[in-house]
Amino acid sequence: MNASCCACSAGPVVEEFATPRVTVFVCRACGHRTARHAATESNADYHQQYDQGAFLDALRVTRERQAPRILTWIRAAAPDATRLLDYGCGRGWFLDVAKAAGWNVLGVDTSPMAVELLRQRGIPATRELPASKYEVITLLDVIEHFRPDDLVPRLSALKADLMIIKVPTSSGLLYRLARGHALEQLYQVGTEPPHHHYFNQRSLRHVLSRAGMQVIGVDRDRDFEPSTLAARAGLRFPLTSLAGAVAAAAARVLRMEDSIIALARPTAA
Repeated sequence: MNASCCACSAGPVVEEFATPRVTVFVCRACGHRTARHAATESNADYHQQYDQGAFLDALRVTRERQAPRILTWIRAAAPDATRLLDYGCGRGWFLDVAKAAGWNVLGVDTSPMAVELLRQRGIPATRELPASKYEVITLLDVIEHFRPDDLVPRLSALKADLMIIKVPTSSGLLYRLARGHALEQLYQVGTEPPHHHYFNQRSLRHVLSRAGMQVIGVDRDRDFEPSTLAARAGLRFPLTSLAGAVAAAAARVLRMEDSIIALARPTAA
């Protein structure tokens, strides 16, 4: 493991916890979490590595709930923009909502399966990032998959007037309650690519600053629905809707939402 943090580049990192399949390090300066995964081999399209049932359904409901709010935020920051690129678009749920709202959209994903599914729905999609500059680029639950050495360089290579970056946070309710198998689920152990990072607001700002971006707004979201909490968290036992509602209320009151959403622009020269 590198001696310095991949987020802030200043703080030393120390081991926080380990299982046979993953070791997590935390930066003493900014609190950023970085995971070192045991070697895994998978030739499968990464979208086929996840649970295709309850987890996927729960994820879709959350992404569709979040999309209008994110698009409203984008429109307020870029009232004249018309072109939106979703980098790491996955199943394209965000793009479905954006297209219905009138945006000229493009999905980019390394998964052949994801690209084909989008094209079947009439959404332009490609596996290669266009070289041209875009008005808006969204990276929703994407950069946590970037390897530590690639985190800042890959972000620096993107060209957009406005970026929206959504990441999981270690200050969230689910992360703070997770132990053992649940923590491995959060880091997506055994998949390729897994989660290499869990951010906090400070460490995300450091990453974006080093990538040449200035944060102009920050929001948070619980990142689960009360009725689908067990499936979303990968729990092995069912939870009632009441338990999910209690967890959602606790996350809101205690400001322990499980994702951070940042709005950023390139730093002025």
